[in-house]
Amino acid sequence: MLWISLVQIVLVLGLAVSGFEYFMKRRSAEGEEKKTLAVHFLIRIAVLSAAMFGLDYFFG
Repeated sequence: MLWISLVQIVLVLGLAVSGFEYFMKRRSAEGEEKKTLAVHFLIRIAVLSAAMFGLDYFFG
């Protein structure tokens, strides 16, 4: 089950990179673009979190 832990580490790193990317883009964005960036970031968090939960639930 080592591969599950490795996949979860990759998913957590994906969350970290996504968050860093969001905050860097947000600094230069204006108005409606900030809202769009926020929605995309929340969708990424939801998908990656669901993937981690699924791995724990089905294989953990």
